[in-house]
Amino acid sequence: MPEMIEVEAYRRLAEKAVGRTITSVDASDAWFLKRGVTQAALNDVLIGRDFVAARRIGKLMLMDLD
Repeated sequence: MPEMIEVEAYRRLAEKAVGRTITSVDASDAWFLKRGVTQAALNDVLIGRDFVAARRIGKLMLMDLD
């Protein structure tokens, strides 16, 4: 499990994505798709959305969308 300082470094790096639009989604391994989610469903929900914030709660990093 990453340490808090590592997660903060990842959050700062993720801030570079804020304001950018998701143009594609790649879940090349079925392991990434949980609880019946499909690649098509991810594409429908995420493509065209913008990142509006990168934040951290403890060791959890979150990317907020519009």
